[in-house]
Amino acid sequence: MNDDVLEYFSQQRDAGFTTIYLPDSVTLPKATTAVPPITPAKQTANEKPFLPKKPLPAAQPKTASAPPPTPPRPVMQDKSQAQNTAKPVAVLISPLLKINIGTPELSTSDKKAKLNELFLKLNECKGCTLSNGRHKTIFAKGNADAKLMVIGEFAEAGDELTGRPYSGESGELLTKIIENGLKLRSEDVFITTILKCPLPAARNPRTDEMQSCMKFIAEQIEIVRPKFLCILGRLTAAHIMGLPETVKERELNGIIHKIGPFKLVVIPTLSALLTSVDRKKEAWGYLKMLISEMNLANGVK
Repeated sequence: MNDDVLEYFSQQRDAGFTTIYLPDSVTLPKATTAVPPITPAKQTANEKPFLPKKPLPAAQPKTASAPPPTPPRPVMQDKSQAQNTAKPVAVLISPLLKINIGTPELSTSDKKAKLNELFLKLNECKGCTLSNGRHKTIFAKGNADAKLMVIGEFAEAGDELTGRPYSGESGELLTKIIENGLKLRSEDVFITTILKCPLPAARNPRTDEMQSCMKFIAEQIEIVRPKFLCILGRLTAAHIMGLPETVKERELNGIIHKIGPFKLVVIPTLSALLTSVDRKKEAWGYLKMLISEMNLANGVK
């Protein structure tokens, strides 16, 4: 900038002008000094570098959500097919009594056919020495659709002639118990014994003889599918329930036992009832408990 211009600025200032107007004849020279570059400030050790914020993602346009998938419709299965595919469930009633109850209950005709097959298999049994002297096996009698099954220890000597248990004096007493006490027809009850061969007189059955026949009892229960069991005698109860043969009667009597899907009551043997009036009265008290349970199952109060 020359001296004339400076002099002009001084005059304008001295005259009190706050705004200085440059005459048209005066032009200011263009600046030729280069602007120094900006250098970044030094970063200290504890200072984090400046990072620009990431831009927010662009908002996506809303779209209609897809409807949930429609669940597949259940396939209707034919009842006969369902019965064929049902798997048996083994219920261990005692160490020697395992029963398959998972499959549907058989029809009456099928039950009779299965019982007949079991009877033929029993005739071929050589499981113990009792088979050596037998002339006929003693299988069962009664209704294949029975809700009550009576199981005794062993048949009488005369039962070998008919092949049916309790055909003599004991059978007459059992009929009275069923018809007069339980108010059922004897032909509506399934009656059998653990031992399927006649037992020699004047001795009790041995453990191996009882155990050998348990598989037939298991199959009879599995086929008939009773809801209630009436057990005659302590020894029979011990094998059915898986208890020691030394179990006391007082530990078994007067109780409704629940074993697997079955309810059972234990009463004295028929031979004991024939010889003692007191035992008959005792047995009647136990049978009334069974009657009460059966009435509840039938909806009778």
